[in-house]
Amino acid sequence: MPLEIKRKENRGIDVLTLVGSLTFGHDVLVFRMVFDGLLDEGRVRVALNLTRLSEIDTTGVNTLLYASRELQKAGGGLAIFGLRASLLEPRVGAKLNAPEIFAAEQEAMASFVPREGVRHFDVLELVRAMKREREHPRV
Repeated sequence: MPLEIKRKENRGIDVLTLVGSLTFGHDVLVFRMVFDGLLDEGRVRVALNLTRLSEIDTTGVNTLLYASRELQKAGGGLAIFGLRASLLEPRVGAKLNAPEIFAAEQEAMASFVPREGVRHFDVLELVRAMKREREHPRV
């Protein structure tokens, strides 16, 4: 079955549902056209729903790896969810980076939540610093 791509937006993240196969030839070209269009629009946070993917080959996997690298270079990221292990040959599946693959859409969407902006404090160190400040105030 030729590749069909359905696009929706969820909280500023483009979710692409791939229906059919992602294999060498026309399928990969269709994916690249849609993907390059997203990059041209500045859309750099992308989640791929692969629950309806019927086939993927080495070229398809390499295309996903390319998409991930390009999005990271642009300051975004790629989250993949719904990929069935039965679609992947062991040697092909080994190429995919496991932390980018999630079981469900919720997990994939959560992967885009920024973590670096959250500061963590050692409460004991904070209390000690406050005590030092009280004992030796800056003038």
